[in-house]
Amino acid sequence: MTNQRSIPWIQRACAALSYAGAFPFLMRGAPRQRSPFLLHHARQAAALALVLFFLSALFSAAVALLSYALVFHREPYESLGLDAYVLGFLRKLFLAWLVFWLFALGMALLGAARPMPLVQWIARRNALLRLASALTLALMALGVLAIPLALHAGSLVPPDRTAGDVYMIYEDNGVFPRWIFALGFYPMARAARQIYGPEAPVLQPISRDAITNAIAHGKLVFVGSHGTKRGLMLKHEWLLPEDFRNAPKHPGLKLVYLTGCDSGEQRDAWADAFAPARVVTYDRLSAVLEHVWWLWVTGPKTIKNLAQESQNAR
Repeated sequence: MTNQRSIPWIQRACAALSYAGAFPFLMRGAPRQRSPFLLHHARQAAALALVLFFLSALFSAAVALLSYALVFHREPYESLGLDAYVLGFLRKLFLAWLVFWLFALGMALLGAARPMPLVQWIARRNALLRLASALTLALMALGVLAIPLALHAGSLVPPDRTAGDVYMIYEDNGVFPRWIFALGFYPMARAARQIYGPEAPVLQPISRDAITNAIAHGKLVFVGSHGTKRGLMLKHEWLLPEDFRNAPKHPGLKLVYLTGCDSGEQRDAWADAFAPARVVTYDRLSAVLEHVWWLWVTGPKTIKNLAQESQNAR
């Protein structure tokens, strides 16, 4: 075992940085030219990163399968509580990974190079470590590319814009930052800008006033919210069809999309509330993935089709 007192603090700091994603750079070069202490922690960090990638892939697959069960097998999904069991199990795996990561980080800062059980098996296999480095570098590249994309997405929907043609209303639960939704609605905002002009896309957090304003000025309104058979569920209130029945409507209002689960139980009431627009609702539980697909694939096409229909009707 390496003498802890002999490890300079600069090496300890570099070893700690390997657990923050710097290991692909610390493992470069000939092994003889590198400190055994740094190499140990770089390889161990790569092994932990690979485990995290595997857990993330497992989580993504679980979400996809749960979404399928939620939509097509609702009764067993609800009666068995599949989401609680599956996501609870995955949460425990992520917590176990975090314990390993914190232990390894602590060892790096203390100047120790103690092998970790299970992790060391991966750390000895160069092919797996190269895979971890490639995935980490790709993730870093995506992160770098996401910065200008997020800035551009935000520029399309400035927070002070309240009037436009395409309204994208979202529920952030008071937790998620606005730029995430700007990225999520990016294809919709681009399509709206292309068809109706630079002032067309509007992005606002959900509220009674936001929806009232959207149907009074917009041509297409997307309302991303939770819901039940009763209505749209906000943090401190309910939004019901009768709340909007007598609200002013833009004569060009063509489509209102409601993501709320079971909103289709009141399809006629919502259609009456948002007339003359066509209303998209769900008379079942709805999955986030299908709404993402609509926003990135179906929604932009719908904006173009609605504009084309209005042009042909003239």
